[in-house]
Amino acid sequence: MNSNNSPQIKFDEILFIKQQKEQVIFYTKNGPINAVYSLENLEKELPNSTFLRIHEKYIVSLGAIKSISKNEIELEKAIIPIQERYFKNLITRINL
Repeated sequence: MNSNNSPQIKFDEILFIKQQKEQVIFYTKNGPINAVYSLENLEKELPNSTFLRIHEKYIVSLGAIKSISKNEIELEKAIIPIQERYFKNLITRINL
């Protein structure tokens, strides 16, 4: 992933992405990376087969999910909230 204002990050390194004010934080296997970007634009650019929006502030890598409850997802290095409006799509995508 690369644009004029974003660092180059390989998709398989991304665990999740968090919107924080006017920037996003890419949480990768090697630590966080800040970039000026919008979550909405990232959602359009990231491969749909690998990433899914689960909250107004979060996109996750489906491969990084360790467990799911009604309200949150456990990833390799974090626990992230799930908004109700995204839950059904998440369950459909991971075939539960």
